[in-house]
Amino acid sequence: MGSLIFRSILLGNFTGVVYPVNNQTASVHGVRAYASVRDLPERPDLAVIAVPAGKVYEVAEEALHAGTKGLLVVTSGFAESGPEGAAEQERLVELIRSHGARLIGRTVWGS
Repeated sequence: MGSLIFRSILLGNFTGVVYPVNNQTASVHGVRAYASVRDLPERPDLAVIAVPAGKVYEVAEEALHAGTKGLLVVTSGFAESGPEGAAEQERLVELIRSHGARLIGRTVWGS
């Protein structure tokens, strides 16, 4: 999913800088990929997190520690999957709040 999102950004009219982060490959659609948010040449304003639910917290934490203030999470396995997913979702929301950041697309998750 992350590769498709990145490709859409590249093919769109976005004029800003976009850095793919992927520790499994050296490039994504011909653009140098970084193994970690910590390796980026600058702090990203927005992190699009497209990983399995079990990795979201770790990736979000890394992005937040790098100073990112906006996160867009594209995955499944949170509140819609039951009580354990709901608890993990709340843990993620609290992490994001503790950094004064915003979670984009949270309308399904309530206020």
